[in-house]
Amino acid sequence: MARSPLQSRQLQRQIFDLVRVLFGRHTGVALLVILVLGGVWYWSQQSARERMSWEGVPQVQSMSDWHAWHRVLRNDAYMVGWSDVRVAPLWVIYRLDAKKDQYHLKRPDGFEQDWRSVVPLVSATYTGTGYDRGHMAPNYAIASLYGKDAQQQTFLMTNIAPQRPNLNRKLWQRLEAAEMDVLLPQVGTMWVIDGPIYGAQPQYLSTCRGWVASLMSFKVPVCVAVPQSFYKILVVPGQQGRATRMLAFIFPQEVRGDESLDRYITTVDEVERQTGLNFFPELPEVQQQRLESVADTSTWPLSQFVRTPSRY
Repeated sequence: MARSPLQSRQLQRQIFDLVRVLFGRHTGVALLVILVLGGVWYWSQQSARERMSWEGVPQVQSMSDWHAWHRVLRNDAYMVGWSDVRVAPLWVIYRLDAKKDQYHLKRPDGFEQDWRSVVPLVSATYTGTGYDRGHMAPNYAIASLYGKDAQQQTFLMTNIAPQRPNLNRKLWQRLEAAEMDVLLPQVGTMWVIDGPIYGAQPQYLSTCRGWVASLMSFKVPVCVAVPQSFYKILVVPGQQGRATRMLAFIFPQEVRGDESLDRYITTVDEVERQTGLNFFPELPEVQQQRLESVADTSTWPLSQFVRTPSRY
C-alpha cells in the first residue's frame, strides 16, 4: 500500500534518527544504509510520479530557462511543480474519477504554511495585496473525491498563486465547477493540469517591499511573483475505442468574470510556448502533434457550461 506524504515524512524522520545513531558508532554501515534507503526513496518517488500523472510530469523545455526550474512536491491527491524563484507552483496535476459516493465536507478555516517551500510563505503574505489566494488544485473536486486529509492539503500555500478576485471567484471557479458537475459525469476519468503564466518582468505582491529590511534582520524575504495569466489543460484519456481528447484555456488576470469560457480556448502548444514547459513528455511525438497543435472543441459539450454563472 502506498504511503501518504504525512506517513512518508514521519518515516523520513525515523530514518534520520537511525542514521544519526549509526554514524556515531558504525560509519561504514551508516553509509551503506544511506545508499540503500536513497535508492528506495528514489524508486518510490518515480513510482508515485508515474501513478499520479498522465504521460509524464511536465518538464522544463530548456535548462537555460531558469525561471521554469522547479521541484516536484507530492500530496495525497495532486502533485505540484514548485518554483522557488516565483514562490508559487508552476503547475499542478490531479486526476478526477467519477463515483457515486462523494464526500460532502465543509471548507477549512484557513491556509497553512508548507515547510517544503523553504521560504516562510504564509497566508498573511497575500493580505492587503489586492490578490486572492488562488487554488491551483481545487478544494471542491479534491474534497469531494479524496476526502478530508486531501482537501486540507489543497490549503497548503504551495498550492496557491495570486489571482485577481474576478478571476478566482468567477471565471476560474466556473471552470472548476464544470470539471466536476458537467464534464466528469460524462467522461468518467479526467486529468487536469493548471498553473500560472508569467511575463518577462513580473511584478511582486506588495508584501515584498520590505525585502531589504528582512535581509538586514537576517530574515528570509518572501517575494511572490504575480502571474499575467493562468492556464488549464483538460485531458480525457482514450478508452474503449475512443480517442484521447484535450482542451486548453488561458485566462488573463483582468476579467469581469461573466465572459463565455470558450473565449479563452487555446492550444496546448500555445500554453507550452508561454510557460516554457513541456507537457505530456512521454506521449509519442505523432500523438503530441495531433493533440497539442489544434484546439478541437467538437467533442466537448461546451454549450453545457461555458456560460454557466459563477457561485459568487
